[in-house]
Amino acid sequence: RTAREAIRLIGSMVDEYGFLYYRAPTAGVALPIADKNEIWLMEIFGPGKDWTPASGKPGGVWCARRIPDGEVGCSANRSRIGEVELNDPSHFIASANIHSLAQELGFWRPGEPFIWHDVYGGPGNTNNSMREWRALSLAAPSLGLKATGDPAVDRYPFSVKPDKPVDVPALFRTMRDGYEGTEFDLTE
Repeated sequence: RTAREAIRLIGSMVDEYGFLYYRAPTAGVALPIADKNEIWLMEIFGPGKDWTPASGKPGGVWCARRIPDGEVGCSANRSRIGEVELNDPSHFIASANIHSLAQELGFWRPGEPFIWHDVYGGPGNTNNSMREWRALSLAAPSLGLKATGDPAVDRYPFSVKPDKPVDVPALFRTMRDGYEGTEFDLTE
């Protein structure tokens, strides 16, 4: 009935049955989940190569972050959730093993900042970061977002308040964009 209910259901299925992205065993997945009141981005990663259903441990790790009302987000095949505020359940929902699995796999140590996309996701590639930059900069050109082409450097806000409402034609223009008018123009 609600996006939150869907997130919890998907999360419980990941915990019980495990998660493995069929195209790349170390990759994760991002799922936009919406209801009439809220939009969330849920990201899921696998539990590590040694997991089995008989292990008694959750079969993956997941986190969902709400896109604030009046803002837009995007997902371009790399992890987008940054700092996780588990004490803010109106904007974050996560698996119980969010920290313990990162510790167990050697991805994170207590006392270090816990940045989801760094801990579980990695920088992605140039194509990923460029698509994020373009989508967010077309929605909110007033932010002056910059792109270097280096995905390790180019990290953008999780969501932005668009300069004007995003209607269907604007969404089509964004999806069809080839970086026209920028130094990265693919039409030249």
